[in-house]
Amino acid sequence: ALGQAQALRPGDPDVAIIGADLLVARVEGGDRAALALAETWIDRALSAAPRSLTAGRAGVTLALAAGDLPAARERVDALVRVLPEHPWAAHRSGAIAVLEGDTVRAESELLRASRLDPNWDAAWLTLAALYEVMG
Repeated sequence: ALGQAQALRPGDPDVAIIGADLLVARVEGGDRAALALAETWIDRALSAAPRSLTAGRAGVTLALAAGDLPAARERVDALVRVLPEHPWAAHRSGAIAVLEGDTVRAESELLRASRLDPNWDAAWLTLAALYEVMG
C-alpha cells in the first residue's frame, strides 16, 4: 500500500514520512521482519524532508529498537544538527548518552531539553532518574 501511495504521489514527502513512521511502529511492536523495509522508508523520508522531526524520530527509534546504539547516536546527532532547538532531540540525545554511560553528556542534554520546554515532564523525569543513578 505504501508503494502504491508513493507511485500515486511521487513528489509528496509525507508519503515517505508516514511510511517510515508506520513501519517503525511495526518494528516496535515486535515485527523484526519490518526492520529493513523501515530503514528504506526512513532513508526516503529523510531524503525528501531532511528537517522532518517525524522522519528523524523514526530513524532514532528504529536504531534503538534494533539495539544499534552507535546508529542511534549518529541519527540523534544528525537530528540535533537540523533541529537544535527541539526538546525531543535534546532529550533523546541525553537518554542515549545514559545508555552509553556518558553521564556528563546526558546531564547536559537533559538540562538543555528541560530549558527548551520547561513544562515537558519527560525531560525532568529522565533527568531525575539520571541523578538517582548518579547518587
